[in-house]
Amino acid sequence: MRKKLIEQILISPSPFSIFEENYNELRNTRFLLFDNNSNNFGKKFQKMEFNNFTISPLAEYHNTMVLDQYTVKESRELEVVHCVDFDSNIISNLRKLFFHTNYSNEYLIKLLLYVKKERIQPNCSPYLIECAANNFNLDKQDIYESLLSFSLLENTNIEQLITNHLNKEPSSTDYLDTDERWRSLIELKKYATKEYIPRYYYIYCLLLKMYFLKFSSKKSAKNKLIQLLDSINTELFSYWENELVICYLSLKEDSKTDSFFGSVKPNTKDMLIKIQGMAWDLFHLRCAHEHMAERNNYSKRIFLHSFSSEDKGLNSIIRLNPIKRIAFDGKDVYTHHRYTIFNMCPEVDVYTILNEYTHHRNKMCKETNYQELSKKLEFELLHLSSR
Repeated sequence: MRKKLIEQILISPSPFSIFEENYNELRNTRFLLFDNNSNNFGKKFQKMEFNNFTISPLAEYHNTMVLDQYTVKESRELEVVHCVDFDSNIISNLRKLFFHTNYSNEYLIKLLLYVKKERIQPNCSPYLIECAANNFNLDKQDIYESLLSFSLLENTNIEQLITNHLNKEPSSTDYLDTDERWRSLIELKKYATKEYIPRYYYIYCLLLKMYFLKFSSKKSAKNKLIQLLDSINTELFSYWENELVICYLSLKEDSKTDSFFGSVKPNTKDMLIKIQGMAWDLFHLRCAHEHMAERNNYSKRIFLHSFSSEDKGLNSIIRLNPIKRIAFDGKDVYTHHRYTIFNMCPEVDVYTILNEYTHHRNKMCKETNYQELSKKLEFELLHLSSR
C-alpha cells in the first residue's frame, strides 16, 4: 500500500493532497520535489565550476519543496545541510596537495575554499567504496595517505586556503580520524562483497551489452533499444531506469553523451578498462541517492547531496538526467528522474516488453553471478571489435 502511494506522489500533479489524505501511512516518508518554481527553505544550491573541478547537484535544488511530517504538521524553519561526495580523482588531488612537495593547483584550492565558505560537508564515500570493492587493489600506503589528506582538509581553515599556507603536518587528531576511516574501510569490505560488487557488475554488464549493440548493428536506435530490453529480460535480469535512459541516449548518438561514452570506439585500446571506469561512475551516482536516504531518514534536517569530480564526462552525465522527485522511506529510496525510458522513446511499448518478464527477472536476478556474466559479455565485445 505505502509503496504504491509513494510511487503515486512521485508522478502526481497533486502530491500534497495525496500526502495529506494518507498522512498516517506516509508520516515516516520524506519527499523532496524539485519540479516547481519556488522553494520552502530559501537556500539555493547550484552547480559550481572551477576549471575542470565541478560541484554538480543531483537535482535542481533551488526548486526544492519538502514534503514530510515536519512540514505538513509543523510550522518551522527547515535546517538544510549541503553535502558533497568527492570523486576518487578529487581525493587523489588532495593527496598530492598535502603530500607532494611541488604540487599546487589553484582551481582545486578554489573548490575547497568554496566548500569551506559555504559550510558544505565533504565526504569521501565514493573513494572508500571503490577501495573496499576492489579489495584494496591500490598500495595501502597510498590509500592511508589519501584518507589522511581528507582528515587534514577537515581541519584546514579558510585563512590557510586563502593564503595557501596549508598545515601539512598531521596532528594526533588527524591520525585518529584517519584510523577511524581505515577501520570503516575494513568493515565496508565485508559489505562490499555482498552488496556493492554485484551492483557494480550489473552496471558493467549493461554497458558491455550497450556497446555490443552499438558496434554490431546499423539498426535504428529504436530497434537497438528493443534488443537491449530483450537482453534485460533474458540475460541481464534487472531493470534500472536511469542507467537504461543513459544507454538509450548513447545508442541514439545523442551528442550530450559524447564526453562520457565517446572515448570507446570499436578499436579503442584498453576498451574494457574505460568501460569499467564508466560503470564505477554510474555506480557512485546511484550510491549518492542511498547516502541521501541514510541521512534524511528520521531527521528533521534536510540533507542535499552533490557530486564533485574532475571528470568532464561524469559531470555531463549528472546534468543529463537530474532527479525530478525523490522519496526516502526507511532504508529504501525511490527516484523519479526528468527523463524516463517511457517518455524518451514512446514509439516502443516498453511497459509491455518488460512487464511480461517481471517475475522471471526477479527470480533470475537473485541467481545470476554478474561478475561471471561480465566475462562472457567482455569476450563477445572483444571478439566483435577484433573483426
